[in-house]
Amino acid sequence: LQEQEIDVKGQEVTLQEQHIDVQEQEVAAQEIDKQSRVDNLDLNNWEYNEYSSTIILNKYNGIDTDIVIPGEINGKQVKLGNVACFSNIKSTMTSLTFEEYNGKKVQTPDTLKEAFRNYTALKSVDLSGLDTSQVNNMSYMFRDCSNLINIKFGDTFSTYKTTNMNSMFEGCSSLTSLDLSSFNTEQVTGMMSVFKGCSSLTSLDLSSFNTGQVTNMSHMFRDCSNLTSIKFGDTFSTSNATDMNSMFRGCSSLTSLNLSSFNTEQVTNMSYMFDGCNSLTSVDLS
Repeated sequence: LQEQEIDVKGQEVTLQEQHIDVQEQEVAAQEIDKQSRVDNLDLNNWEYNEYSSTIILNKYNGIDTDIVIPGEINGKQVKLGNVACFSNIKSTMTSLTFEEYNGKKVQTPDTLKEAFRNYTALKSVDLSGLDTSQVNNMSYMFRDCSNLINIKFGDTFSTYKTTNMNSMFEGCSSLTSLDLSSFNTEQVTGMMSVFKGCSSLTSLDLSSFNTGQVTNMSHMFRDCSNLTSIKFGDTFSTSNATDMNSMFRGCSSLTSLNLSSFNTEQVTNMSYMFDGCNSLTSVDLS
């Protein structure tokens, strides 16, 4: 029996070692894949400027539809020269990944206004390798990306300096979910139409949003026709809001709203605020 017990323990140790070996192989394969993607980036497809420590990508002239941009190429920091650098493939690009490499993220200009507006073929975007720490404007960033299904922001996606998010996701009618937990909205003043027309979203968690500076919330959730729940946190403030025109208009699947944290003392326009909310049976205004 002791020998059998020792044999069983030996088998368990062997299985553990095999499991560790498999994990190490997976990690190694991921690193090889990442290196391959970096190596396969052909700068001949780009208009770019190269300096001693940086490479600035200005315009993509290739025909690939799945684009991967690493934060480092040939040991040099990668920067985007402008937000229109993918304009040649805006109707064909299906996926875009910004990838952190050797601890470096792709750096951006200080505005991402209309960066991917009307990229109608785009289905997936990974921004986890994009350094947005200096960005002040994200308005219309994904507007009318009607086939966009997935946006990955990552834990370190920075919106700390951003002041304008008007229409950021407007018209993203195929988005079914959004993880906005990394968003810091303390400086944002404009959220007009930010989620307007996101008709496939079923829920939104905005508990991390600090909206104390926001003055315009008009059309914010308009025509989110499949939205059944919105979670507002303690820092979702409306104390400076003056416009809530059509804020929930067309949210035909909402059955209840807890607006107990709303302070509407400064609001001058609430017209059509709940127009078309045909399923709404409960609104907490206490």
